[in-house]
Amino acid sequence: MGRPKGSKNGIRRLIEKTCETCSRVFQVEPYQTNARFCSRLCQAAGHSKEMLKPQSRQCEFCSSAFIVAPSDAKKYCSRECASKAHGPKVSGTRASTAYVAQICGICGSSFSARASLGQSFCSRACANISYQRRVTLSCQICHKPFTVRAKLSEQKYCSRSCRTIGIGKTESYIEKAFAAALTSIGLPYCSQFALGPYTIDFAIPENHLAIECDGDYWHSQPSCITRDKRKDKYLLNRGWRVLRFSETEINTDLARCLMIVQQALSQ
Repeated sequence: MGRPKGSKNGIRRLIEKTCETCSRVFQVEPYQTNARFCSRLCQAAGHSKEMLKPQSRQCEFCSSAFIVAPSDAKKYCSRECASKAHGPKVSGTRASTAYVAQICGICGSSFSARASLGQSFCSRACANISYQRRVTLSCQICHKPFTVRAKLSEQKYCSRSCRTIGIGKTESYIEKAFAAALTSIGLPYCSQFALGPYTIDFAIPENHLAIECDGDYWHSQPSCITRDKRKDKYLLNRGWRVLRFSETEINTDLARCLMIVQQALSQ
């Protein structure tokens, strides 16, 4: 084995230092000549005192010296110097403090408010009236009238079912092929039928039959399998029967798929 660090002729020599926090004498290795504290506790206390120890700083405006804590980001010796330094930056009318004349949308009275606030009403009372005010809209799917609060005047759909249809997925090529096959045999159906939070590819509401066309790739993913099971459970609990046909089944034997649908309708 080699000789220990700080040793001479096999004899280890330590250096004595005085802790800057508790003034206790402690020993360190010769290579630790920069040690200042005897323990981590004294080191933390010493560093905290240094962070709070005031220091002299020079004002960026008048160049006079002032005392400030090291953690303070103060650049000027007084508020007057700060105002004079930032005066050219804020001179003139700023957009955030500019006042504009407006007309209250409820009572029709004129009032002035900051442009940055986007205020539309002259008082809180008028704002509360507007919050309770209702407007009548027309659904973009079923075209039925429905009422919402005035702040929701951009709403497009009257219900979750119509919203499901409105933002529903587009038909895939296997869905188009299956739709053409159903039409060829004269079977009435509803495409992209909304039921609760779900959209059914092809539905026959009179018989409570749901037909799903599943792509081989996407519907083989674990997350999609879980979602399909949750959808099937939702439909079964409401008295619907679910028929699922894969992309391979539709491409290879579409006639067999139609036969299964007809058998389900005949039961």
